[in-house]
Amino acid sequence: MAHKKGGGSSRNGRDSAGQRLGIKKYGGEQVISGNIIVRQHGTKVRPGLGVGIGRDYTIFAVTQGAVTYETLPGGQKKVHVVETEETKQARIALELARAKVRRERDDAKPKKEKAPKASKDEKSAKGKEEKAPKAKETKKA
Repeated sequence: MAHKKGGGSSRNGRDSAGQRLGIKKYGGEQVISGNIIVRQHGTKVRPGLGVGIGRDYTIFAVTQGAVTYETLPGGQKKVHVVETEETKQARIALELARAKVRRERDDAKPKKEKAPKASKDEKSAKGKEEKAPKAKETKKA
């Protein structure tokens, strides 16, 4: 009799990488537009104000602000992004800075001089001259 066990093949030994699901931003955290808030399968957490939902049910911020969670009847959760006073001031400052850059850029551009526009009478007279009927040529046999 053999004193060693036969080296049969094992059917185990495989594993896939984790999918890293779950809450990425908790209540009270500051987010900017595009930040992922929740990665999930299905709508365990529903989207609220200031957030969007992706094709794979990922919930992401659409606006800048603070994350808040709400519990719905039946135990379902809903996530919102609300604008705080801090983010509101930052947004206003950013808009003012962008407006200043636009004004400076527009002032730096050379102004094009516009040619005086032709009056309607001149346009109609010009059009009639161009549309004069052409004389028909006869074929010689």
